[in-house]
Amino acid sequence: LERAVQPTRTIYSYQGAGVKVNLTFASPTFLEDLESFLPVSLLDIVVTAVDGQSHEVQAFFELTGQLVVDTDATEVSWARDSSSMRIYNPNGEPLREYTPFNPATLHGGQPTNHLDWGSAHLALPSTSNTATVHTWMGSSNIARQAFAQNGSVPQRADETTMPIPACQPFGPGARPGICRCAQGGEGKANDWPSLTVSWELSTASSSSAAPHTKAATTTTAHAQAILAYDDLGQSARYFGKVLPEYWRRGSSASSANAFAGMLSRVRAGYTDLLARCERFDASMLAELANTTAGAGAGADAGGADAEDLTAIGALSYRQVLGDNSLVWFDGHMHAESSEHSTSGSGGAPFLFVKGLGSSGDTGTIDDNYPAAFFFLWRQPELLNALLRPINLFMLNETFVSRASAWPLNVSWKEQCNRPAPSIATKVLV
Repeated sequence: LERAVQPTRTIYSYQGAGVKVNLTFASPTFLEDLESFLPVSLLDIVVTAVDGQSHEVQAFFELTGQLVVDTDATEVSWARDSSSMRIYNPNGEPLREYTPFNPATLHGGQPTNHLDWGSAHLALPSTSNTATVHTWMGSSNIARQAFAQNGSVPQRADETTMPIPACQPFGPGARPGICRCAQGGEGKANDWPSLTVSWELSTASSSSAAPHTKAATTTTAHAQAILAYDDLGQSARYFGKVLPEYWRRGSSASSANAFAGMLSRVRAGYTDLLARCERFDASMLAELANTTAGAGAGADAGGADAEDLTAIGALSYRQVLGDNSLVWFDGHMHAESSEHSTSGSGGAPFLFVKGLGSSGDTGTIDDNYPAAFFFLWRQPELLNALLRPINLFMLNETFVSRASAWPLNVSWKEQCNRPAPSIATKVLV
């Protein structure tokens, strides 16, 4: 029926066979609240009968192992925690304090520029729900076939043969790295490891519901899930110093309890978070509409009308916030030194904007510059967070990239002693 792309939500609406289905993907990140910068997204499937009849509806969702690795050939494992399923790279090596690579010992340096040491989680809200839910961990293709045939993921024990490649095509014409719908396999033949969930939903229009029956209270049914990513508290490395995500500050950054506690709060507050997304989107879209109308959208805007510019504003919100990391800097450039501390703060947030396909580089000026205006509009503190690592970089007299002063590289590949970075200063100014 329609598609809506809003600042924090993408909503798809479908209708057929007597039911209407709204599918919402939400990222509850709100500019005015830095505490909301959490590594979570929400899924909400709402089913409503529109023909006055009762309906049984099934829904399916999955997360494949490709989300947690850089290449499909990398092996993944999976497990169940107390409140979620997770899939991860068992050989992923977390960020560490930088040490120069020693060719003689083959020690030092960082083995990868890519985030492949964390785990992706699929969880369900802890609020009550009328849906019957089944979960299973195994081949994506087997789960899809079971759902198509029976309306449910396999109701048997999870696959236990691991680790195996995140994508392992089989059959005639199979090509490495190309996973697709196929027969699927078990054990070592598990071609596409995945976390899967299915819901059995009952819905009815109020006119068909008999008094005092379950159907009378289930005119609308929900299938809900939470997607989360745990980077183990090691989000970025700045001049050899590993920085945790902002929300982890004040706790043991790499503690599994920190992530579990955060996920527990999101599970308990799922309904409120989704409602907050709706209110935030309505408020920001109204502000964008008023701003573009007041700016005289039309000929001066290349023919775009206020509705077009409002949509561009909503997309800009997603693009600027969707590819960044808000991390916590404790105030010292080096763990063992107070050199270059942030002035009297005892710590402050850093914001790293990462360009797509930039080989691990972050803080590139062509990304920072357009983002700056966005933060000036709604959250100046994020502009401060964006500029802090750049300003400290300009003050530093030890670490300079041989290749370029353009990016602030989270994985500095070379370090050398040089005079103050005058060239870098000119570029940044």
